[in-house]
Amino acid sequence: RYGTNSAVLTNLVYDIRGEGSLTTKHYIKLGGLAQNTTYYYEIVTSGSTDDNNEKHYSFKTGGAISPIASKIVSGKVFKKGGGIPSNDAVVYLRLKDTNASNDSGVSAWVSTRTNSSGSWSIDINTIRKLDGSGLFSYSISGDTIEVVVDGNEDGRGKKTADTSSTSSIDITLE
Repeated sequence: RYGTNSAVLTNLVYDIRGEGSLTTKHYIKLGGLAQNTTYYYEIVTSGSTDDNNEKHYSFKTGGAISPIASKIVSGKVFKKGGGIPSNDAVVYLRLKDTNASNDSGVSAWVSTRTNSSGSWSIDINTIRKLDGSGLFSYSISGDTIEVVVDGNEDGRGKKTADTSSTSSIDITLE
């Protein structure tokens, strides 16, 4: 449940894998959120509620952004040993300034899930600065794409690539 008033969480959203999915790692997709607004949430699962000891968890949305063009980064995730796709793994990606130009530090994390063939894709031109204030500015070459994958029971993996990379970022879980 979530909402803009921590005392009244009226919006209910389910794990995108369906209500009652048996997992300890949930993945939800929110839409229609207001700009520059703090949202509070709690996690309800298996009849119990985690409300952060009555403090509620929170996040703040950023302002409107206007990406100029798309730059899609994609890849595949494979189970241990390779060859077999990891379905429903969560892929996290962020950008890192490694050439000391444009925005310094790292971007905010973004995420997606793999499909039944283990494939994923993310538009890196829509990634925000860590504080959410705007788009993260990176160099077309010389900065780093960091990818971390949580494949639940299939394991975890990570990989980096240069922002100039046009090849698939494939990861085999360990």
